[in-house]
Amino acid sequence: MGGQCYWFPKPSVNNNNSPKAGKIYNGEKAESGDYPFLVAIEHTWFGQFCGGSVLNEYWVITAAHCFIEEKAADIVQVRAGSLEIDEGGTVHKAEKIIVHNKFGKPFLFDNDITLIKVENRLDENPYVTFVNLPTSHTKILKSGVKVYAAGWGITSSVKNWGKLGDELVSESNRLSGVRSNFLLKITLNILDHNKCAKADFFKRYTDADLKLTNNMICTLTIGKDTTA
Repeated sequence: MGGQCYWFPKPSVNNNNSPKAGKIYNGEKAESGDYPFLVAIEHTWFGQFCGGSVLNEYWVITAAHCFIEEKAADIVQVRAGSLEIDEGGTVHKAEKIIVHNKFGKPFLFDNDITLIKVENRLDENPYVTFVNLPTSHTKILKSGVKVYAAGWGITSSVKNWGKLGDELVSESNRLSGVRSNFLLKITLNILDHNKCAKADFFKRYTDADLKLTNNMICTLTIGKDTTA
């Protein structure tokens, strides 16, 4: 199960589909122009720590769990139009960061949304476009449907985290490992919501208020995953 939970079928510049913008485990290298609405969210000192999607000229959507440790806007920037981590494209300083006021309520990772407003415009070009969001008429994805995910992140998993908190991070997000220097993409399969909710993973962490909600989508593809 990946950390960010918004999923849609295979994207293109002119349709109403968009992938998750997180980190990728066992993916393949993306080609230039594959996902021009994806951006890297960076710390001005330490570099990329999450991915996001361009909503319009001034706003980017990303995950609230990227900001669990509060980050002031003046140390956050957005890199658009680049496949390489911490290089290329155009850099846009953050002006304002708005974390969903119900993030983690009533359950861990629910309402996992953050908006970032940038100071200088994100103008559309062949390498930067605005993401097409789903509407109220968008069909719910059925079990077995293939979806696409893209992002920067680790290419291998880690083991032996030990305690509950570390184990949860390791199993759900795989936050450590060998990080990719390029944008990666993978194909995943939608897993039935009811079957996913009954998975042993959720049963083990009832004390942590971890629950699959209607704001999330599950995927199951052996050997492939997304991470926070």
